[in-house]
Amino acid sequence: MSPRKLITGSLLIILSIALLVGLLSQIHFADLLRLAEKLHPGQVLLLFGLYAGANVFRAIRLGCVLNQRNYLSLTAVCSIHLFLNHILPFRTGELSLPLLLKTFNRRSLATGTISLVVVRLYDMISIAFLMIISLAVVRSELQAHHATAIGYALIAVTTGVLAVFFSLPLILQTAGQVLPTCGKPFGATGDRFSTKLVEAVYEMRSQLQALRPGQRYFVLPLTSLLTQACIYSFFYFSMRYMGIDIGFFKNLLASSGELITGLLPVNMVGSLGTLEAGWAVGYVICGIDKVDAIATGFIVHGLIILSGLMISVIGLTYLLAVRRAEKKRE
Repeated sequence: MSPRKLITGSLLIILSIALLVGLLSQIHFADLLRLAEKLHPGQVLLLFGLYAGANVFRAIRLGCVLNQRNYLSLTAVCSIHLFLNHILPFRTGELSLPLLLKTFNRRSLATGTISLVVVRLYDMISIAFLMIISLAVVRSELQAHHATAIGYALIAVTTGVLAVFFSLPLILQTAGQVLPTCGKPFGATGDRFSTKLVEAVYEMRSQLQALRPGQRYFVLPLTSLLTQACIYSFFYFSMRYMGIDIGFFKNLLASSGELITGLLPVNMVGSLGTLEAGWAVGYVICGIDKVDAIATGFIVHGLIILSGLMISVIGLTYLLAVRRAEKKRE
């Protein structure tokens, strides 16, 4: 590891730990108990169902990108990938999707990589879209400078994501043209490596071009919106069951802080600290008491990890059982 990367990684770890310590210093264990004890087993089961539902829609979306229909397998893969993304530091869990698809669905790493890029772009577009709707609905309930700052940020992010989305084929084409020259200074080994990269890039481009207009502009946006609807419903009902109900759209806007920080590559193990910080900031902006905002962030994060662990274990058990059955048939 280069000194620069080591310093950057160390600084990010220090930042995450500082956030975690700072947040915990603002609350007491009694605050967590006061809110958590309001959750009943039936309510927790409903939250578990919403979380699982989001993974089902993720699987349908991924199946559309891959042109596959084995949704049980894809649901298991999406569940494991999401859980690893939550617990591994610095978004390294993202790398698990191409590896899982290669291991259990026999797809190349290039195919898995472009699939990850595509679904992440749709995630960001759908989150921005829902946040824009929420901001339009609850703008009058927010302080003017908060609403304005959120609005400008949404415009900037949406513009950037759409620019990448529509220029992705051109980016891949340009990469395919430039990469062959990059290996020449390193001799035959560099040429072989750059050739493999070019093949992977053109495989990604072919898969992207294979998406039909109906898939690109209807199925993928719809499944992405349904995925986010399940997640936002999970957040809304979690807060409501803990006695905090600020309305669905205002809650959507507030809880987006958790989703946004979750997309940033600054999370430590378990995403502890960073997700709670994004959650707390969002809810404080929307008028929730600071202690409640921080405490509910830790509780909801715990529910996410617990739900993800249970679904991932079920998914991995299914994938391994299918794999054993396939080996017996062979």
